[in-house]
Amino acid sequence: MESLTDVAAQLYVNSSQRQALLNALREDDVVSNFEFEVVRADGRTMWVRESVRAIRDEGGALLYLEGTVEDVSDLWWGEQRRRLQSALAHVLGDATTSRRRARKS
Repeated sequence: MESLTDVAAQLYVNSSQRQALLNALREDDVVSNFEFEVVRADGRTMWVRESVRAIRDEGGALLYLEGTVEDVSDLWWGEQRRRLQSALAHVLGDATTSRRRARKS
């Protein structure tokens, strides 16, 4: 963390995600289950889920952010794999149906 000089550019794979998180915090002071891809210290990437809330003083000034970050890489990739398999099954099912119709004609 000490080597980070630009969190959005160095930590976020898609730097616009940082801005999206900050915009959501400005609107509601709380963000739950925000998922994004980050670059680890070793250069590999991982998917995380962050829940965070703004802590403010009596005057409304931001004091700090409090929250949790969870590695959800396995869940994220599992969901992507499930979607791909479902799409593939749909395409293959359509191809099989088309071949059957072609044979009957």
